[in-house]
Amino acid sequence: MPRYELRDTSDNSLTYLEGTPPLDLMLSQAAGTYRAKAMSDEEATDIVVPTLTASIAEASLDVGDTATLTTNAPTGSTYQWELDGTPISGATSATYVTDTAGTLTCDVTTGPQSVTTAGVTVAAASSIPAFQALGTASGGSSAAPAWPAHQANDIGVLLVVRNGDVSEVATPSGWTDRGTYAPASPVNGDVITQVFTRVATGPSEAAPDCSGAGNTVAQICTVRGASSVAALGSGAAPAYVNTGETFTLPAGTTGGGSRLVMACVGTRRSSTVDPITAWTNSDLASVTDRGGGFYDHFNVIQYAHFMSGEKATAGAVGDTTSVLDIGASCSGVHLEFA
Repeated sequence: MPRYELRDTSDNSLTYLEGTPPLDLMLSQAAGTYRAKAMSDEEATDIVVPTLTASIAEASLDVGDTATLTTNAPTGSTYQWELDGTPISGATSATYVTDTAGTLTCDVTTGPQSVTTAGVTVAAASSIPAFQALGTASGGSSAAPAWPAHQANDIGVLLVVRNGDVSEVATPSGWTDRGTYAPASPVNGDVITQVFTRVATGPSEAAPDCSGAGNTVAQICTVRGASSVAALGSGAAPAYVNTGETFTLPAGTTGGGSRLVMACVGTRRSSTVDPITAWTNSDLASVTDRGGGFYDHFNVIQYAHFMSGEKATAGAVGDTTSVLDIGASCSGVHLEFA
């Protein structure tokens, strides 16, 4: 193995190294300028060992983000991430996925050199509610819709749609009644929409009992990242909405901050084709038809529909308009998640 002579130009001291070129002197020498040559050579060459530098590339982080080092440390260097000055067990690579809020730093060591990065603040992850999943509809006198895939703290939204001449579905155990929406003095042919919510305690919530009324459909969707839910504007069509006409769900008022707004609408008609073909709301971004399900009771079809959109700032949620491709009776409500 070749032997090298290394002379520190600051004090003229000699060091002898063995290895195969190129030697990464940062792993063994302090920063500075050295005269280096192989023992078999007559000529020496100036080599500069740079000062070790390191910084965290990101100016700020949220919990769950990946922190990345910007450094001139060579392969063979060691890393130790710290949160609020305390070493994080197992966090010894050049990147780190944050899991706790605080001030993040990283100690980098290369041979005799070491440096600690400036601290970067890791903020608690912002909780922006988001639509998660839609379950399968269940209908009839023993309706019991299953939850879609979910986890603890997801909010389940249960939409029950029934004909105007059947009895109200009792609030299922553990659920919160968010209101019943229907024309005044509903009769056979009108549609009545009931809405309930529940915070999941785990990934295996039981199907709610929505039994009682025969001409009924019930369905659950889930929202993740929300800590509260409130009912906003609601309404019902005063009469049958004809093909090509629109059903308008009146405006509501939200609080501040980024949040999810969902339209929950029930329709009643005589075809299994979904009557709603489009949703619009000029005050919501990312308006999305989340789908729905139906129950056919002797060719009288009850349909559950879900739409979501995001309200980024405080203020009113304008009317949500749904275009009906096929005539139907309609009723529903806006729900706000924060």
